[in-house]
Amino acid sequence: MNAVSRNHDRYNSGGSRKIPRNFHRERITRSLPESPSCWYKVVIRYGARYEKDYILKLLGNYIKPVPFIPIGFKVTNQDISFVIEDHAAAEDLLNADRRITVSDGFKMSVQVRPFNPIVEIGTKMTEAMTKVMSSRYNAYNKALDISKFHLDSNFLAEGLFCPLNRENVMVAVINIINESIPDLVALDISGNKLSTLHYMKSIIEKVPNLKILHVGKNKLRDIKQLDVLKGLNLEELVLDGNSLCDKFSERDDYIRYRRIYFFIYFVLLFYLPKGRYWFLFLLCCIK
Repeated sequence: MNAVSRNHDRYNSGGSRKIPRNFHRERITRSLPESPSCWYKVVIRYGARYEKDYILKLLGNYIKPVPFIPIGFKVTNQDISFVIEDHAAAEDLLNADRRITVSDGFKMSVQVRPFNPIVEIGTKMTEAMTKVMSSRYNAYNKALDISKFHLDSNFLAEGLFCPLNRENVMVAVINIINESIPDLVALDISGNKLSTLHYMKSIIEKVPNLKILHVGKNKLRDIKQLDVLKGLNLEELVLDGNSLCDKFSERDDYIRYRRIYFFIYFVLLFYLPKGRYWFLFLLCCIK
């Protein structure tokens, strides 16, 4: 009996090891915990050997119809990495690990994890931020639209990751406004994954003319997170798309709550016990 026959008998004769019936079936799906920062880092091991567009096309085809936008694309040694914001896409990419065959026959190694970014605001980033804000400023209305700031085409083209929900990025943005457009009247920061407005506390001093503020489609959960805005003389505040709005069944409930809340804050702050302030209380509730 030759060596080939002996090996064949070893794996196929009675009492020997056999290939499990389910061996070739799809592997168990892996789950990915949601990131508190809302960002996920994707690393493709040895991805630098291939063209960027080729790798992204393979990944996109594998997880479609779920879309993803790679942000801050980088090459480090032989690896490539980028950041994405969608949890469903991140989980699908995690499950693409070793399941995509590249042109030379190797299986693509895809690593995905929740990511808490550290953003350095150097000269290049500051110049890019200024350029983006300049292109989004409406001088006629004195309005600045920096909704979905991180997805601006200028950042994507330069491979920069500029998330507005990081404190130093928000502070830098407010400083640029103060230096370049201090008479700003309207600001839209919707869709930036903001879970707090605490980073905006300097806006009261540095953007005193602000009248309109849009903070919709963020991650604000508690109405008390709006306390930081009390020093602004706002005429319009848009909050749609934040989970804090779910606590109120109707728009009138929300408005009534806000008026009572601000009045109580006003009384406690200035210790105003005189009777005429009860008139203000009634006025706030009735209007």
